[in-house]
Amino acid sequence: MTVMPETLTLKFREKLRDSRVNLIVVVAIFVIALIPLLSTPLLPLIDYYNHVTRYAVLAGLNTAPFLDDNYRSAWAILPNVGLDVIAVGLAGLLPMAILPHVLIMLIFATLYGGVLAFHRTVATGPQWPVAVLAVPLLYSWILNWGFVNFLMGLGLVFVAAAWWESRRSQPVLRVTVGA
Repeated sequence: MTVMPETLTLKFREKLRDSRVNLIVVVAIFVIALIPLLSTPLLPLIDYYNHVTRYAVLAGLNTAPFLDDNYRSAWAILPNVGLDVIAVGLAGLLPMAILPHVLIMLIFATLYGGVLAFHRTVATGPQWPVAVLAVPLLYSWILNWGFVNFLMGLGLVFVAAAWWESRRSQPVLRVTVGA
């Protein structure tokens, strides 16, 4: 039995439509998950504003003499300064009043996207159930206590694991990059 090109085109269109619907649902779930974050001017996170203050000081060095008198930056490759680099860069572009919200949205996007990317590489089927289950991970106690660098790293670990798993047929590349 041969498959007619019209049938292939129809199947491709249905698959494309299903993937678009899945993408719309997953993005809608993420936008709905952002509502609590965007509904408050001051985020109720225990340690987070200590981080934000550090970002403001690091961004203000070399521009404010009173900061230069009391602080100096000592950048090094450390796992807990990843978000600091991003925040200091964004501090020059955004007002400090909205920077905390933007950084948390970036963390949420990384974590949410990483979970979905990992799910896509290890499982088949719709992603919306995983998207719904990822929302409580966004608002976990880890965030409440202000461990923002950890959460950003966790999202990146999910992205890296998704990449690693997607390169299953290329073991030399996996080992080379992983080394």
